Amino acid sequence: MKLTKKHYIILLIVFVSIISAFLFSMAFSGNQPKEASVQPESNQEEIEESEKDAEEGLQPKQQLNADEILANLPSTLEKVDEIVNYPVGGFSGRSYRELNKEEKQYILEHFEKLPIIEDSDGKQSQPAEEEIEAYWRLAYSLFHENYPGPNEILKELNTILFGRPDLEDDRYRFKEHLNVEIILDASGSMAKKIDGKPMMDMAKEAIKEFTADLPNDAHVALRVYGHKGSGSNQDKKLSCSSNELVYPLKKYSASSLNSALRKFKPSGWTPLAKAIEEAKNDLKDFNGENHTNIIYLVSDGVETCEGDPVKEAKELADSNITPIVNIIGFNVDSEGQRQLKEIADAAKGTYTTVLNQEGLSEEFDRSKEIAQKWEEWVTDAVKQLEDENNHQWDNIFNASTIWLEKNKQQRMNIMDVTDDLHKSGQINKKSAEMIKEKANDQSRKILKLSADLRDGLWVLKDKKYEEVKEEIDKLFNENVERLKNREK
Repeated sequence: MKLTKKHYIILLIVFVSIISAFLFSMAFSGNQPKEASVQPESNQEEIEESEKDAEEGLQPKQQLNADEILANLPSTLEKVDEIVNYPVGGFSGRSYRELNKEEKQYILEHFEKLPIIEDSDGKQSQPAEEEIEAYWRLAYSLFHENYPGPNEILKELNTILFGRPDLEDDRYRFKEHLNVEIILDASGSMAKKIDGKPMMDMAKEAIKEFTADLPNDAHVALRVYGHKGSGSNQDKKLSCSSNELVYPLKKYSASSLNSALRKFKPSGWTPLAKAIEEAKNDLKDFNGENHTNIIYLVSDGVETCEGDPVKEAKELADSNITPIVNIIGFNVDSEGQRQLKEIADAAKGTYTTVLNQEGLSEEFDRSKEIAQKWEEWVTDAVKQLEDENNHQWDNIFNASTIWLEKNKQQRMNIMDVTDDLHKSGQINKKSAEMIKEKANDQSRKILKLSADLRDGLWVLKDKKYEEVKEEIDKLFNENVERLKNREK
């Protein structure tokens, strides 16, 4: 059957309607998803194709108009928060040039349902703006990098203020005791491999390293969920009820913790809401007045047991334990990112996406620095503040450098895949030039946003430094006066 322009439009509609749901999970999966089919108009050939698709288990999709087509692929981004919150591309952190032949072909197949843009009668044709926009947005969604946002950088600034006696947020004051609870997703999806290594093994190793370096007086707990049964409907009830405190809150013991980590393997469903509720119960006897309570939740997906994790997170934040909550999304898809960010917001905590073991360890290490402040504060507060102030300069500079590096990689990936689309005959030379210009334009915007982010953080850092320095001096002076009065 010869494909007409109308057929290409139908295929474009089909492609756009499924990409939002499958694009990012496809990037790290070895299984290709089935393609959806559109309900065709009444001609015999297309009816036969529709019937064939139905026999293969494909579901017809409702046709979309042109506006809806573009709406399903997010447009270029203009603000820092839009760049930060845009779902991380399935091929972020990788160089297109260094991918093998099969991986490149897999990426190019994403574009095959878009209309072919070719020259007519040997003459350079001018493609429609909507066609170029669809190609551009799809390429961008595949390669969008994981940019650190202001909150991710600003939480480092909390280490400067950590322990300040008059903080508005009581969670960040130093207390008599430090408690750390890790909540680990042990559902079946954690068995997935990254670079040949199961995600669960990566998580366990990162937890071992993190807990071994906590302050000596810190107490540690480990809770796992979804580690029983399987991912089948038959085992759902068992799996959704699996929430276990495998290492009750106590002083760290390497042998005991390692033994606890060996007790479970990734298995079933994801009772995320119940795990948050149980964590609140684990720490209920350790009120925030006398305890600094820190919770780390590591998950690779969304709630699948009909619970409400956002509601439970809010109740956790409002409880008397006043915890510092860090949500870590481990190789999570766009839907998972959305829900985990909502959970972090409800818990008054922070959310970070990590894609591999190195990223997971770095996130634990960053949080570990806060815990270590608990020991450092009483020895030399002023020196600590000055050291932290210098460190913050490095953090802000490094964050700006990361933006530049990610922007460069992202731009080059889009350029390279555009070249291959041209070489394969999917688009003509003029189309490739227009897509590249969009990539250059977006790159310039990100460069500007990176500079704005850096300058804004520098101003805020200086302000925070002066505020904390004044408060530390005031506290020291008051203590000196008390000592003098006692001597009298």
